[in-house]
Amino acid sequence: MQLKDKYIFDSNSFSSVNEFFEDVVLKETGGSKLSPKHLGDVRIDSTTLIDVKSINMGKKFHMPNLASQNKLYDYLQDDKNTLMYLLIWYEKDGNNLHINKWALKHIEELDPKCLVVQSQGLGVLQIKNANKLEFISKINRKKWLNILKSMVESFLLKEEIKIKNIRNKYK
Repeated sequence: MQLKDKYIFDSNSFSSVNEFFEDVVLKETGGSKLSPKHLGDVRIDSTTLIDVKSINMGKKFHMPNLASQNKLYDYLQDDKNTLMYLLIWYEKDGNNLHINKWALKHIEELDPKCLVVQSQGLGVLQIKNANKLEFISKINRKKWLNILKSMVESFLLKEEIKIKNIRNKYK
């Protein structure tokens, strides 16, 4: 897949820049669009999903959600399944979207030190700061799932402390 350096954003046809780039991926790959609550945005084949993440360089800080840890864990239990992220760093000038850089990476290529599970629903995997995201050589699935498990355990410990503090408040 190859992205252009510049796109014209049509705000009449798309509600967000991310939705616009999802459409670009659909056209580039011939994939099929997935529902908003799905793990990815585009299904490439029976085992490959691409989730599009657009990062506006005009904003100082981005902490994008990657996926519900629960959906992620369930999907990646099957070694045949692949989840990739198309990360697009862009600047917006009127209707012009200038691509600064982009990367298409397997989830196992996102440096775990740049990821965290935070409070939303059952816990969501997020990039701590998209402007500081680093990539690594792809690690094996079992090791990656163990890293996710460790992040979820940390999240659950924080949640248990929060719940305990709330209970104590109302005793």
